[in-house]
Amino acid sequence: MACHEPPPISGSLGISSTRSTVVAAGSHPGFGRSPGDGAAPPPRALLRKPGAANPMKRPAKLAFLVLVAGILGIQFIPVERTNRLGTGDPDAPRDVQWTLRRACYDCHSTETRWPIWAYVAPMSWQVVADVKRARQVLNFSDWMSADTLHRKALRRLVGQATATHRMPLWYYVTLHPDAHLSPEDRAALDAWAKADVAERSDPAPAPPPR
Repeated sequence: MACHEPPPISGSLGISSTRSTVVAAGSHPGFGRSPGDGAAPPPRALLRKPGAANPMKRPAKLAFLVLVAGILGIQFIPVERTNRLGTGDPDAPRDVQWTLRRACYDCHSTETRWPIWAYVAPMSWQVVADVKRARQVLNFSDWMSADTLHRKALRRLVGQATATHRMPLWYYVTLHPDAHLSPEDRAALDAWAKADVAERSDPAPAPPPR
């Protein structure tokens, strides 16, 4: 019986695998071509060195640094936050006085409790402007500097503004929950505003010198 040697399997597999690798590599676009053959150049990301900074991020970093520098710079713009003693508070029952102090005095008096955001620009600009405008309309700290008729008009203004929920402002109550007025608080303010309260008399003028 004749013996036949088996074919060299490893050699044939090695040749076929090598041939498939060459064919697969040769089928890739631009394989074995020089840059002058019209092949598309590789992407820039492949040409960038490992660890090199992305040039597209530079404008974003620069804008962020400018923004931070601007925010820090405006903190040095002076803002006038003033408190002082007034001429006298309004005559009112104790519960009404307490309601006015917790719900109105931060804006409508010279005894403002300045919150932390009143020291951080640009929010501080808005807070100071709101307080200044509110003091011009009504300042409880200078109640006694007004004449009797003016005080009665101011009491009615307070009663109308609180009864119609125009005051305190909703965003102020959001930041200061203790300023919330209950129905009982609004009723007490309305009763004080409509009552025929005897206001303190205007201070008598000083006698002429002899």
